[in-house]
Amino acid sequence: MSTVYATEPAPSGRIVLETTHGPLDLELWCRECPTTTRWIMQLVLDGYFTSNIFHRILPNTLVQCGALIFNEDASAGNETQSTSAADWAEYRNHINVNASRAIERQRFELNSRLRFSHRGIAAMALSLDDNDDDDDARALLHSQFFFTLGEAPYLDGKHVIFGRLTGPTIFNAMRIGQNTAVTEEEE
Repeated sequence: MSTVYATEPAPSGRIVLETTHGPLDLELWCRECPTTTRWIMQLVLDGYFTSNIFHRILPNTLVQCGALIFNEDASAGNETQSTSAADWAEYRNHINVNASRAIERQRFELNSRLRFSHRGIAAMALSLDDNDDDDDARALLHSQFFFTLGEAPYLDGKHVIFGRLTGPTIFNAMRIGQNTAVTEEEE
């Protein structure tokens, strides 16, 4: 008789994120964390993650995506992963209206059955114990999420887990994790 039991609930939603390393098939726990999954699905439907980069890569630990990169050159017509000042202001105002209410709601979306027990777990980057009063910082993190590339029990209870990578697409995330992020100092 096995002493290991599957404790994760059955997923109730699914999205596929297309990356330069291949698709990432993400199963969502919509019943366990409805506010978070609704937010992620809305961002996907709005095309927010289109041409977005994995801006934070910690090898063998996690890859993070969802940062809105502000670049004044965007208004000059450069085709870079960026946004104009007007788009940034509109986005920031939109997020700040509901950010604090959504963050408070996410506190109730912690589920004891959802843990960082294996690779491929998807969670929101905004920490639940973040007491930062800087609305701009909270707005920036509100749309960011990460995938784990291994076990991360030290993150349990700190971030809302909303999904998991499935099938062979986990290897696409691991290939992303083998890359190094380019910083501004290196450019």
